[in-house]
Amino acid sequence: MKNFAPTVVMDSICSSKTLTALRDMLEGVVLNGTAAKLQTPYYRFAGKTGTALIADGKRGYADKIYQSSFAGYFPADDPQYTCVVVIRNKPHAAKFYGGSVAGPVFREVADKLYAMAVKKPRQIAGAGGLDSMMAMKGGKGSEWKSVAAALGLPYSGNLTSSNWVMADVKGNKLAFEPVKQQSGTVPDVKGMGLKDALYLLENAGLRVVIRGAGKVANQSLAGGTQIGKEQTIIIELS
Repeated sequence: MKNFAPTVVMDSICSSKTLTALRDMLEGVVLNGTAAKLQTPYYRFAGKTGTALIADGKRGYADKIYQSSFAGYFPADDPQYTCVVVIRNKPHAAKFYGGSVAGPVFREVADKLYAMAVKKPRQIAGAGGLDSMMAMKGGKGSEWKSVAAALGLPYSGNLTSSNWVMADVKGNKLAFEPVKQQSGTVPDVKGMGLKDALYLLENAGLRVVIRGAGKVANQSLAGGTQIGKEQTIIIELS
C-alpha cells in the first residue's frame, strides 16, 4: 500500500484584499447584522446566518418548513475553530431564522470550546516579564499580596495585612513602596484607587470631595500636611 500526500495546487482561493474584505463582512454579521444579538464581551466570532424554505416531498412548500443555519469561526482575530450548525425546523415554526435558531447553538458550542480549548494570549506576563503597561493602583498590602499570589507574579517589597503600598513595575517585578502614614497628617494617596484613598483620608479625619474617575492624580492638600479641625481635601481622579 502506498500513501500519497496531498498536493497544494493553489495557496489561496482569492487575493489577500478580497479575503480581508470577506472577513470584515463576516465579522459585521455578528457586530451589526443578523447575528448581532449573539455577541459576547469575552471574545469575537464571525460567520453567516442562513434561512431557507425547503420542500417536503409531495407536499412541497405547503407546510412552511424552514432550514436554519449558521456557519462561523472563532476567535475572529485568531481563528482556531470552525463550526457549522444546520437545523430543520418543524412545520409552521414560530422561529425559523438562522440567527434565532442555529446561531444560539453555535454560540453555546463556541462558549464551551473557548473556555476549555482555545489558546488565549497571556496579557499579564510574557517572555520578557511583566508588562509595564499594566494598570497599577496603590492599595492595601494584603490585597496586593493575594493578587500576586493568585497570578504567580514576582514582587519586591513588604506586604502585610495592615500596611498600605504604592505599586509600580521595576525590573520585571511588581515593586511596592509603603505609604507614609503619620498621625495627624494628610496621607499621600496619589496613584491610589478611590476606595483605598477614601479609606485613608476619612480615617485621618478629613472631609473628601471627589472629582473625576480612575485613580488619584492630584490632591489639594499635600501628603504630610498637618490636619486642621473639620478640614476638607479635594482629590482629582483620572
